[in-house]
Amino acid sequence: MDGDELRQMVGRELGFSREDRMENIRRAVYISKLLNRNGVTTIISMIAPYLEMRDYARAELEPYVEVYVHCPLEDCVRRDVKGLYAKAIKGEITAFTGISDVYEAPEHPEITIHTHLNSVESNVSQILEYLMK
Repeated sequence: MDGDELRQMVGRELGFSREDRMENIRRAVYISKLLNRNGVTTIISMIAPYLEMRDYARAELEPYVEVYVHCPLEDCVRRDVKGLYAKAIKGEITAFTGISDVYEAPEHPEITIHTHLNSVESNVSQILEYLMK
C-alpha cells in the first residue's frame, strides 16, 4: 500500500500536520487489518515520521515488521525527482519531514536498510531473508 496513492483515494482532505499524518496512518492500518482478516498480507510504504505512529501500527497489526529505510538527508535531497526537498528548503512547503518537521528514527526496527550504502538488490535480499525466517 503506497502512502501517496492511499492519500489520493481516502485522504484527499488531509494535510501534513501531525494530526493529519496520524489520521492517514490510522486509515492505512485499518485497511491493512481488513485485508489481513481476509488472508491478504499487506506491506505499507509510507513516511511515518513520529514514533507514536509506528507504535500505533505495531500495537494494531499482527504480525508487524518495521523496516527502517535509512537514508541521510543529503541523499534524499540529491535523489529528489519531484523537487519537493528544494521547495521545502526554500520554505515553499511547510511541515516537510527532515526539513521543517522532525523525523524520529525508529528505536527497535526489525530491519534496517541503508539505501546510501547498499544496492536495491542487496536491500531487497536483506528484507526477504528476514521474512523467510
